Amino acid sequence: MGKKLSIEERLRRLHNNPKLRGKVFSYIGSDKYKYYFTYTCDNCSTDKYVKGAGAASIFKGEYRVLMEGYFSCRCNTVNHTKETLSLDLKDLCDSKGFIFKGYVREPSDLWRTPLKINCKQHPENIIAKYSPNELLHSGELLCSECDHERHYMVKDRMLKEELPNKTYMYFSSRGNVVEVLCETCSFDKYVKKGLCSGVFKTDSSSLLKGNGVSCRCSKVPAWTLAQRKYQIECMMKDEGKGYTFVEWLTEDNGVNGTYFSYKCPVHGLQKGDINNFVNNKRRCIGCRNEKMRWRHYSDRYAEKDYLYNAFTSSNETFSKIGRTFGVVRREKDYTKTSYNFNFEVIYSSTHYKIYHLEQALHRHFKELHYTPMKPFGGSITECFSVTPEQVKEALELLEHTIPELPPEHHNQN
Repeated sequence: MGKKLSIEERLRRLHNNPKLRGKVFSYIGSDKYKYYFTYTCDNCSTDKYVKGAGAASIFKGEYRVLMEGYFSCRCNTVNHTKETLSLDLKDLCDSKGFIFKGYVREPSDLWRTPLKINCKQHPENIIAKYSPNELLHSGELLCSECDHERHYMVKDRMLKEELPNKTYMYFSSRGNVVEVLCETCSFDKYVKKGLCSGVFKTDSSSLLKGNGVSCRCSKVPAWTLAQRKYQIECMMKDEGKGYTFVEWLTEDNGVNGTYFSYKCPVHGLQKGDINNFVNNKRRCIGCRNEKMRWRHYSDRYAEKDYLYNAFTSSNETFSKIGRTFGVVRREKDYTKTSYNFNFEVIYSSTHYKIYHLEQALHRHFKELHYTPMKPFGGSITECFSVTPEQVKEALELLEHTIPELPPEHHNQN
């Protein structure tokens, strides 16, 4: 059995314990094997709770419990009472412009029972969603009315920064809707045509992210199909080629990917999509082919050339009929596309015959021309809604109609 410690030795050990720094102990008595001490704390004996909440300034503890670092002063937050915790909550609320009104109900758990708080600017707005644990640890306290006012102030500032050349207004006391009048787009031909009200809507959160208003002078305008149709008709009229809009062929697929048909006065009904017609300036295939300066290589008439068919049936079904001097390179090109092409050389002869066979096949399948939905690196003028079998059948009909070399080439030789 170890030597019994004297009271002086116990006091010495308490004062030298690093876990009990700032505390001064006095012996008050014992009960069997337990020795009790009172103590003052440099932090807690003179803190705001002594005066503000009538909290204790002298504390009590048992020797062995104290030596293990467990103490009953307020250095340990679990020792807070309802009164001391309320004082902390009141100070925090005062610093943020709020009034602490107490607990919503008698707390069964001091740290988790909801609080009742009022905003000084909006006393009718009672906030009852915070617990002491949430409030004291996060420090976040927000009145919904103040938040709306701050939101509107930010909205005004952002509008002035994002829309320096536009007049604007917004409405709704609680919503995020912003209505914008653009000095250009609110008075353009689309408004005069009755296709747009001239008022453009956005929201403050979008503006806070740096997004502008999607009027027609922005980088990403919010077009409607009616406006796109009018835009296309205006372009057709300005170009003076006699094109006329017929109808939409697909539903609205994000506008740019929406297909429509139009009529060319020379080559009849054509198919196009908004992106290619408006942005890429692609027009009637027949008109474009007539303007092409390249036809064939007259200095390579007798050189061996190859007619090929690249067929795909994944998602879309069509054949791309073309010619090439370099089969290996061209076949490799078709393995890198967004389509799963089956590349096949279907005929070989002189360049003169292959070129004219290719053109004859294109004319033969003119009514079955197909425009792929996705770019693949090849000419869309050579794509048709036909199978490899149909191509080969047409080739058998046409191959005997074209000589291998032109008559003048034979005369030269």
